[in-house]
Parts: sequence; structure tokens; C-alpha cells
Amino acid sequence: MVLERFDAIVFDWDGTLLDSTAAIAGAIRGAAADLGLPDPGPERAAQV
Repeated sequence: MVLERFDAIVFDWDGTLLDSTAAIAGAIRGAAADLGLPDPGPERAAQV
């Protein structure tokens, strides 16, 4: 068996292997709170 060496492997991560929408929305809402800005709510934050 011949093994090939690869310099890089690319994964289509977001939306294929994992849906990170909830984590991103949580980070946006947390950043808004830290900055004293109004909470955009989960629905609006998830639309970024």
C-alpha cells in the first residue's frame, strides 16, 4: 500500500460538520452585554 502525504486538508466545517449558529449568536449577545448594548435577542443575533 502506498501512503500519500498531504500538505493540507480542508474541511467544510460550518453547516456541514457542525452548525455553529447557536454559538455565534451567544457570542454576539454576550459581546453586546459586555459593551452595554441592547440584547439583540437570539433570532436577530442568529441572522449574522
